[in-house]
Amino acid sequence: YNPHLTVIIHYNVDEKNNPWKKTTINNYSMCFIGGAFEENDLNKPVNKVHFLRLLLTNQIENSKKISHYTIQNFENNLQVSAAKTNDAKYLQTVCIPSENPGVYCRNLLLTRYVISPLVYGESMCQDNYKECQLLSRNDYEYKKYKVPRRIYEVADAYFNAIMMYFKDILKESKE
Repeated sequence: YNPHLTVIIHYNVDEKNNPWKKTTINNYSMCFIGGAFEENDLNKPVNKVHFLRLLLTNQIENSKKISHYTIQNFENNLQVSAAKTNDAKYLQTVCIPSENPGVYCRNLLLTRYVISPLVYGESMCQDNYKECQLLSRNDYEYKKYKVPRRIYEVADAYFNAIMMYFKDILKESKE
């Protein structure tokens, strides 16, 4: 199995809204890619292998590219701004911001073990009042099913990012 791209879709919550018994006004999007290894992460040989693989391949660069396009689509199509490091404590403590706003290196199991360029996208805070309302409506028909339009919009944002990414990759391969 050798995927050209892996897309991990996740809906976030506002960390500062814990224990999530009410909605929040905060809303932001982010994408994670591999990296941000800490010393203890390299105690196991398997993690050393993944660390070396990430260093020796173009996976991180291509992951940054798809993540950048994904954040652009979250911002432009969903009107959800890119997270800043002060939006969540873990962005400050276990992540490394990339040069692209909203794109962070994070040593999650999925960002480490998946062997392909990847985007681990978090398109919104689902506990945001507005998002909660939008995610609760079955106001869009897709293939004879009523679904929340917001889910379709999120899927469309990912689709557009994927198309931008492969257009870029194809262009680079012709150069």
